[in-house]
This record gives sequence, C-alpha cells and structure tokens, in this order.
Amino acid sequence: MKAYLEKDLGVPSGRIQLLRGTKRTPCDDPSYPSRQNITDTLCSLIDNPRIKKGDNIVIYFAGHGSSYTCSECSGTGKTKKSIVADVRPGYARTQGHRHVDTFCPTEAICPIDRNLVDANGSRIPDISDRELNTILYEIKRVKGNKITAIFDCCHSSGVTRGERSGVRSVLPLNGTRDLMLRVGMDNLKRISNRTSIMEKRWHPDMSSHVILAACKDYEFAKEIEVQGSYHGFFTHSLIKALRSESWTKELTYDDLVYNLPLGRKQTPVVAGDLKLERLWYQTT
Repeated sequence: MKAYLEKDLGVPSGRIQLLRGTKRTPCDDPSYPSRQNITDTLCSLIDNPRIKKGDNIVIYFAGHGSSYTCSECSGTGKTKKSIVADVRPGYARTQGHRHVDTFCPTEAICPIDRNLVDANGSRIPDISDRELNTILYEIKRVKGNKITAIFDCCHSSGVTRGERSGVRSVLPLNGTRDLMLRVGMDNLKRISNRTSIMEKRWHPDMSSHVILAACKDYEFAKEIEVQGSYHGFFTHSLIKALRSESWTKELTYDDLVYNLPLGRKQTPVVAGDLKLERLWYQTT
C-alpha cells in the first residue's frame, strides 16, 4: 500500500506515517504498532497543521481483527439487539431494506502489544470499532470528510492462521470487552465530548469516511503467500485492481469493491454515506 501511495498516487514519503513492526521490534520504537502509537497517530491527524480542511486522508490497517460479545451473550452464540450498529468503523449491518441494530458483538482491531501488561499493571486491550469511529468523526469535524479507511482484517473469532494460508482473525482476549471500552473512553476524553462509547445508545457516524473492508463480519479475510511472505488477499487484489487498465477517473468506491475478484467465500465491503463518490474524492 505504501508503494502504491508513493509511486502511483505521488504521495511524498514525508506525508506518510507508517507503523510497522514485529514481536522483536523495541517497544520504544516510534514506529512500533502498539495500541498507544496507533491511537496517538490517528488522533494527531486532527490538529496536524500540514493537513488542510478538504485534503484527502487515507488510513490503512493490515493485521488481525477480533470480535467480542457482552457478558450476557458470552458462550451462548447469541448477540444482543439494541439500537447500535457497527461492524468495522462505520459499517452498519443490513437485512434486506431493514436496518438491523446490534449492541453485541463489538468488533476490534488488534495492536501488536495486545494482552501485554502496561506500566500500571493492566492488560493492554484491543481497539474497538467504537473508539475508531469516534476518532474518525473528530478528524472529519476538523479536516473534512475526504477520508478513506481501508481494513484488511476480519472479525470472525476463533480462527487462527494455517500453515499455508489463512485468515486475519484471532481469538478475543479473555474478559476484556468492558476493559477495551473503558480504555477507549478514557483515550477519547482528550479529543471528544460525544456520547460515551460505553452507552447502548451510541451509534456510528457514517458521514465521516468511506470504508473498504476485506470481508463481511461473518467471513474470513484470507492471506496468501507471495514469495515466501504472507500478504492480505484483499490488499493484493485491491492494488492489482487500482493498477489495472480498467481504472478510470469515473470509478467510484462502490464500483471498485463490487468488482474485486475475491471469490465466493470472501466478500469485500464498502460503506459510508459517500461510497458513491469517485475514488479519492476526485471532482475532475
């Protein structure tokens, strides 16, 4: 994705903030994709003086996702109906023409330091879709809504990667759903006074961004092996499509995702109020 932004779209490398690391990367490395660094980097976009209102902002995450149920539903295989809808940040479930609101499960992306112990002796939780959606809303409020969020991960819990190929999902951390939301709420106090993400009446903002997600919430985001390394099948197909001769300035986000050749068992998702806008919000 970084190569595509630089070589194909001409984005200067100095305008790209990259968090990437392995278990061997020092925790004090500023590029270490820890929970703190991920949320700090996203929040820094709000008051970054180099980003003007109306500028394009692209946020990309490739890694593991997970899914959490509330204490009432845990172990039952059920979910709790409420007036909240979110799968990935800003993706609301639908059934036919009827909007289906769900409080449970809560979806999350997994930072590299998940479940490690922080300086206060607490386990580091994942980053919930509610926390992410609120950050994106605050970015929109200051910088405008030309935000593209791309997530190459899935949230069907209970699956780990196989030896040859696999999926980008891991088991939820034990007993940390409420902790995840509490930590997220504490983090958001510095930037937002919106409804608490702990509230059942919380709802996602669908106007702040267009999201491209690797798969539906009940599917798996697959990985493929390319030259000895694993890569997200969604990202691989997305970049291939963007570099193809069929790409035109009239292409919308909806068109792009609809035509991705991922197969029957992985259905990419596009969501957001502006999903029918031209790719990268082009106007000419």
